[in-house]
Amino acid sequence: MSSFFASLAGLARTTVERVHGEAVTILPMDRPTGPNGKRQASSVRAAWSVSALFYREAEGVDRDMLSAFPRGGSGNAGGVMRAGRHTASVGKGPEGQLPIEGDILRQDDGSLAHFEITSIDPDGLGHFTLTLATIKAPT
Repeated sequence: MSSFFASLAGLARTTVERVHGEAVTILPMDRPTGPNGKRQASSVRAAWSVSALFYREAEGVDRDMLSAFPRGGSGNAGGVMRAGRHTASVGKGPEGQLPIEGDILRQDDGSLAHFEITSIDPDGLGHFTLTLATIKAPT
């Protein structure tokens, strides 16, 4: 039996996916000659569609650290702000498929942006946080 919190988290997740989710396709890839070999489409696993929530965490400097950086001209506050990694949260495929590192995630919004899945972190509620690297479309 799931906890009350898990039930609420699942309900919130469903609502957020319905409002903000984007259609993507997971393209399974294999490296038949080893981990450093050329990537090719998997001959065993089929592609599947799933809804993904994309986000990008921003990494900033704490307020106390701002004084450590000299203030520049032209209105430069002197702080450091870095763009975080591309990440996406996805669930299992319609038949229970799981993404693995090295698979490709393709946005189905017309831009057809492609990302390689570089790491996978299960969230404990049946979904996965994927760290993504932008790549060229596979040929």
